[in-house]
Amino acid sequence: MHAFFFYSNYHRQKSARLSAVLFPFVFYNKSMLITITLSLIHQGINPI
Repeated sequence: MHAFFFYSNYHRQKSARLSAVLFPFVFYNKSMLITITLSLIHQGINPI
């Protein structure tokens, strides 16, 4: 029982750390995608 509790706690910390590492990466990629899309739309509206 104690080992299971330790494992679940470790797993939770690991997943939390993983999400903390992955969230900024995903957020950055999303913002990059939005920026690229907006620039492409802008170029389509008034091409250089």
